[in-house]
Amino acid sequence: MSKIIGLTCGVFDYTIHKGHIEFLKMCNMLCDELYIAVVPDCVCEQIKRKSYYIQEVREQNLIDTGLVRGCIDFSVGLYSEIVKFDFDLYVFGKDQGGNIWTRELVALLFDLGIPTISTFEERIESTSDLLRTIGYI
Repeated sequence: MSKIIGLTCGVFDYTIHKGHIEFLKMCNMLCDELYIAVVPDCVCEQIKRKSYYIQEVREQNLIDTGLVRGCIDFSVGLYSEIVKFDFDLYVFGKDQGGNIWTRELVALLFDLGIPTISTFEERIESTSDLLRTIGYI
């Protein structure tokens, strides 16, 4: 079986905390390589009203955890980056989905046939459960 390449997104502002680490670990249980679309500064400010770290710092903080293969630059366009990386699934965190940026991303993933999985709604007990959930078996 080939590698499962996963994508998630988020603001990841402030210092990377225990909740972030647990989420990234859970994402890594679902895929072999994890990429993150870090919400751009202009959108971060709309969501949180204030950004504590610029996007480049937030991306480096994530890479420094060792739990992320890389960060995706969506400033060049969502579609081109998603197609370029050929993602197998998108992983939702518990606080995602309420903003327009995430909804647009998920709509695009749906149109491209990329399954999404929620780390807080799905009850994944085994690798087989995961593979069934994302349609691999």
